[in-house]
Amino acid sequence: MDKKVQGFQTTDGRLISVRPVDMKFGLQLAINGVRAEYEARKEPLTPPTYTVTTASGAVETYPHDATTLQTDEDKAAWAQHQAAMHRLDQDIGMGIMRYELLRGLICEEPTAEWRKECAFLKVAMPEDEYEARLLYMQMVVLPTGADLKRAMAAIMAVSATGNEEAVRTAEDLFRSAMEEHPSALDSIASRPVELQPGLSGSESTTGMGRADPVAV
Repeated sequence: MDKKVQGFQTTDGRLISVRPVDMKFGLQLAINGVRAEYEARKEPLTPPTYTVTTASGAVETYPHDATTLQTDEDKAAWAQHQAAMHRLDQDIGMGIMRYELLRGLICEEPTAEWRKECAFLKVAMPEDEYEARLLYMQMVVLPTGADLKRAMAAIMAVSATGNEEAVRTAEDLFRSAMEEHPSALDSIASRPVELQPGLSGSESTTGMGRADPVAV
């Protein structure tokens, strides 16, 4: 690639290039897709309700919150709703990660040698090629939690121009999800990501060949 892009340095000193991703329309569609799956499974995303009879005899309905629970049935319904929302937040955060890595991280396709190594190590290879790409990124390109965090921060940084609010929302959702999945970000570096300007695709390698852009 001749076009200059930005990137970051991994924990072992490799330079990885990233490119901007659509943080508004495309990402919102991906988030909507996660939520649609929950709705299709009829997960209790809507809070349970209770009724109040006014002095005039009218019956009014309100959503429960943590302070309005009276019966064991109320508490059980509220717990189910909270658990569903908790899972949804986690899955949205993980969906943001998958979206940004597939669209924004510039690296080579999974290699035949890596696939052979996985077979030898009894690592199950996903049938879906996008899942295989993500596995390759996690095992080869971003093998530590620190690398994953730096990749996400770098992609969000180069995507922020004109999308500051959308990027802040994505950061919050991703951070919330990662707090619930501490193993996904093991050994996270506390220092901020420093973008490395002027990396070309030919300069960005993962140690397993030239880092060509992934077409998605």
